[in-house]
Amino acid sequence: MMRPTSSHASGGRMHRLKTPCVSLGLLLIPSLLYAQASITGIVRDTSGAVLPGVSVEASSPALIEKVRSVATNEAGQYRIENLRPGVYTVTFALSGFSTVKREAIELSGTFVATVNAEMRVGSVEETVTVTGVSPVVDVQSSNRERVLTAEVINNAPVNRYPSFVAAMIPGVNNSTVDVGGNSGSPTTGGGALTVHGSRATDLEMLRNGVSISTVETGSNTQGVPNMAVFAEMAVETATVSTEERGSGVRLNFIPREGGNTFSGLVISSFANEGMAGNNFTQALRDRGLKTPNNLKKSGEVNAAYGGPILRDRLWFFGTMLYNRTQNWVAGMFVNRNAFSPSSFAYDPDPNQPAFIDVLTRNAAGRVTWQVNSIHKLAFAYENTYTCQCSTATTAIVSAESGLPQRYWPNGGWNAEWTAPLTSHVLLEAVVYHRFINSRRTHPFGLPDVGDSIEDVFAYNMDAIAKNLIGVQDQALGITHHASTVSNMRNKSHDSPFRVALSYVTGAHSYKFGVSDNIGGKQNLVMNFDAPYSYRFNNGVPNQITMNATPFLQFANLDADLGVYAQDRWTIKRATVSYGLRYDHFASSFPEQHIGPAPLVPNRNFTLPSTAGISWHDISPRAGVAYDLFGNGKTAVKGSFGKYVEGQALRGSDANVIFGDGLNPAQRVVTTANRSWNDANRNFRPDCDLLNVAANGECGALSNTDFGSLRPGSTYDPAILRGWGKRMYSWQFSGSVQQQVMKRMSVELSYFRRAYGNFNVVDDRARSASDFDVFSITAPGDSRLPDGGSYTIGGLYNVKPAMFSTPADNYITFASNYGKQFEHWDGFDLILNARPQGGFSLQGGLSSGRTTMDNCAVAAKLPEILTGLSVLNDVNAGVQFPAQYCHEQSPFLTQAKFLGSYEIPKIEVLISGAFQSVPGPQLIGNFIATNAVVLPSLGRPLAGGAANVTVNVVPPGGLYGDRRNQFDLRLGKVLRFGGTRTKVNLDINNVFNANPVLTENTSFAVFRQPASILPARIARLGVQFDF
Repeated sequence: MMRPTSSHASGGRMHRLKTPCVSLGLLLIPSLLYAQASITGIVRDTSGAVLPGVSVEASSPALIEKVRSVATNEAGQYRIENLRPGVYTVTFALSGFSTVKREAIELSGTFVATVNAEMRVGSVEETVTVTGVSPVVDVQSSNRERVLTAEVINNAPVNRYPSFVAAMIPGVNNSTVDVGGNSGSPTTGGGALTVHGSRATDLEMLRNGVSISTVETGSNTQGVPNMAVFAEMAVETATVSTEERGSGVRLNFIPREGGNTFSGLVISSFANEGMAGNNFTQALRDRGLKTPNNLKKSGEVNAAYGGPILRDRLWFFGTMLYNRTQNWVAGMFVNRNAFSPSSFAYDPDPNQPAFIDVLTRNAAGRVTWQVNSIHKLAFAYENTYTCQCSTATTAIVSAESGLPQRYWPNGGWNAEWTAPLTSHVLLEAVVYHRFINSRRTHPFGLPDVGDSIEDVFAYNMDAIAKNLIGVQDQALGITHHASTVSNMRNKSHDSPFRVALSYVTGAHSYKFGVSDNIGGKQNLVMNFDAPYSYRFNNGVPNQITMNATPFLQFANLDADLGVYAQDRWTIKRATVSYGLRYDHFASSFPEQHIGPAPLVPNRNFTLPSTAGISWHDISPRAGVAYDLFGNGKTAVKGSFGKYVEGQALRGSDANVIFGDGLNPAQRVVTTANRSWNDANRNFRPDCDLLNVAANGECGALSNTDFGSLRPGSTYDPAILRGWGKRMYSWQFSGSVQQQVMKRMSVELSYFRRAYGNFNVVDDRARSASDFDVFSITAPGDSRLPDGGSYTIGGLYNVKPAMFSTPADNYITFASNYGKQFEHWDGFDLILNARPQGGFSLQGGLSSGRTTMDNCAVAAKLPEILTGLSVLNDVNAGVQFPAQYCHEQSPFLTQAKFLGSYEIPKIEVLISGAFQSVPGPQLIGNFIATNAVVLPSLGRPLAGGAANVTVNVVPPGGLYGDRRNQFDLRLGKVLRFGGTRTKVNLDINNVFNANPVLTENTSFAVFRQPASILPARIARLGVQFDF
């Protein structure tokens, strides 16, 4: 598959990897499998002297080769790397000594199990079997990792999508809340995850260590990982390993391989609104919630089967997944005037509540081949159909404005090779090829739009004639009537791979590796319905937003390269991990043609091929773990490291500025606003929209370069290329881990994260003196801090003479204007009890706070406070008062526990999950009219603007409801012949809690709930193992 290139690109840049055929050639190159578990230790005789040359074998049914073996070095040390999750037996043999066998060693994730042995003089044929407790304290690793096995995931009374399971780990935050399987985004597997102040862009999802995230955003998969495929999911929240670039949440899925026995499973569950309770109280009605966001219906079938094709040689494993979930949207109804050519009034029909609909179908297969005693190959393929059939509908976006999105075909293949060439040298290999196609479609069965520029152009003109124009009402806080924003139809592909060599001596474990990813994407940027939208204030028009769409854009990922070297060195009780990583990210844009559009009919130019970013970074990392008392029960750990922020071709959040924002096709002026008074109330702009000057009912266009070739922004060359230019963070940690009883440990940790290389947008056409400063008084309202009526100062409005001056946005380092900082500090207290006697428990507490400051930068660039996103603020488009340029949140504490117990003999399972999570920071966007602004500003707002929107809630001043959620499962195991069936009854949100999850940000409806925690619901399920 060719990477996307423009038809004008004269073939594009073809010097990098382009096709699966070339990708397949990489199978001949060793490529790194993500670090797996290992066993290490020291062998001594009964006098305490170390024993070199001891043969150490680790055997397990989890290994298709059955046994991995090494020998102790001159210091009696040994280390067996890259072991799959499972239960192991370790055997020690040396001529003249009795053989020692240590059983029941449990491995998962990247856990390093310390297994020492004492050998006495005797015959090799004499075997001493030691049955002890598997280690629970990792005294050699500085990483923070929690491993969730398939058994734990299948027994938990929570949504099986990976992000919801991972969110049960203290410190991990999920952007999406689930009750009884009512949620789950097909693009992320359940929501964006952050930890210890990380960015959502730092989320990485890996399959055997190779990224399955998309080339577009870098932080989601555009398809739900089929959980039946995997033996376990390792959730890493902090690392000193140089194998990965970032320091956010990493989900690494370890696939099942089959086995020497045919086996399978079917997991199914179902729930509907008839199985739900009611937590819609009068208090919520009084706050303005019209209807709750409860489950409509949900069902899932997940099946898997595997076994031997040739025993001990060739295994297979295959799965399928079907999941469909529908949810009622809180307070949202079908708009009677949706797409009406004659009425723009928002008229919700209380008899037709709106709902969202998500559908996922997936099939996957894997074959593993043990070629000989050394070489093992594996090949896997999967494909997924997903439909976000109405997920854009929310409490503030009416159904006609929320566009469905479908992903098909959407899948990929991967191939792996491992080769322990000697007891000291290990080669490993993975290559992955992914393809994604996604397209927005029109809702409600209206005619769909073709995929060509000509089709979209014609549709836009027809939409204008039919008044299919989207509306955003400031007072109502509702978007309705039609679509209001530009959207994309996307095609992308990429081919990530990794290469590494491990050399293990016993005391040292060296690893040298390289990883890379290349690919490309094509986007059709378009507007469904009209290419412009209206803004109303309580039904009265005041602004038009114009879009210069449609057009095609292309981008190439030329490199996402990482080269690293690291070592884990054991010195007596201490294990020191240290390493260095080099990262290189490069993008480019082929020649692109931008033709006419409805609002720019004379536009016609070609953009030459352009280099994008080319960043080079060096990241040192180090950590130490110390076995405090030498008994493997107490570990003191510390670490530090530098990590670069995630980046992708499209980007998301802050890094979009170096993704789509850098594309020349996006850097032309594609959006502009103009005031509109609609004096005759015919809801049509009686003016010439193609005339940038004020005329008729319309004010002057906010940017006279709308649709032109002049870039809407330019970049400081120093921020795009060179060494140390990428945004980064330093992370520091320290912890004490203690075994408190058999199979149970607790860990107390401190974390600090500090960011650097902030970027900023400087409008060079305007200086600080081109703005007038004003203040307003917050409304007197008991719902505001201290009852409101406080002064909000440091608000800026451009001087009228400068309003229509075209912006000259220059993107550069914030440090060029002053100091900016952001850091997070916090603590975790974690309990981990491994399964024993049918009982398991994990969980704990996490508390932290964020401090941010850009006062020095804002003083020189007041334009960044007038509606741009500031300090990672989510309230873009709203004035940010300069008096709040320094923010410090309070310590926000969460508690989470996940446990299960299977009662022996009667085989009844009881499992529970508890979460107590602080509510979100609240926003109150107050519409300040000219009457409010005039006393301080001394004039009306520039450009004839009717009002300005200001957040009147100080940052950290108000938080929403704390979410306390308890989920319970009762299961009964039934056995028939060689099969095992577990029938489950899940009761989610047992106590029927109803905290408000999201609130309307418009002050006109301040504190009005937009969604609440769905009501208690019963869910029936069955797991059939055979």
